[in-house]
Amino acid sequence: MEIYVSLTIFSVVLMLFSLLEEPDRLALEPGGEFNFFMRGVDLVVRSGAAIVLVAMWFLTAFRGIEIGNDTQNYIYYYNVFQQGINPASRFEIGFQVLCYWLGSFGVGDHGFLVIVATGMYLGLLFQVLVEARNPGVAQLFVLCYFLSPFMNTLRQGIATVIVLFAFSMLKRQHDYWFIGLVLLAAQFHTTALVVLVLLFRRIIPIDRNRVLVVAGVIAVL
Repeated sequence: MEIYVSLTIFSVVLMLFSLLEEPDRLALEPGGEFNFFMRGVDLVVRSGAAIVLVAMWFLTAFRGIEIGNDTQNYIYYYNVFQQGINPASRFEIGFQVLCYWLGSFGVGDHGFLVIVATGMYLGLLFQVLVEARNPGVAQLFVLCYFLSPFMNTLRQGIATVIVLFAFSMLKRQHDYWFIGLVLLAAQFHTTALVVLVLLFRRIIPIDRNRVLVVAGVIAVL
């Protein structure tokens, strides 16, 4: 418990420190004293964010099999799908292929958890340090919303990380890449298909006020 509390405090302090940053100032030509200070702040924030994610990876990857509501279930099905892929299973084909592929290399139960966690956190690390506008805020968001799910819902975790990369493609208006990544994420959890509506949001202008009214009416009903 002390580890989680300490990590949370460090993450919050890092987020507050990151608010000193002003992206427009960071874009100034190097050489100015203020610019030098802000670049130092940026370096500290990014380094701290990396430390937080590495700590989260360690806690997730090397946890005991008894930790996490669904961990034991995933270990059970990992051993099942090592024997072969079952198209009739309720588990998506992408997860089955991953289990079968890792099993073919003789990866054990703990190795499976380590490899899956490593892949998910490498994806998050890229999103926080490269894609996020403010890595300090992003790392706190990741700590609050990803640490616990990543210890339980492996399929959803893999799909979520892939969807984050799909968002990056959508921002760059690479629609085909966005669709392809969403379809890939759906091979691990079909709920990823929901984010395809974002493509229509960009193509078809939608009045925000009307959306709020409709959402309010649906909520009341």
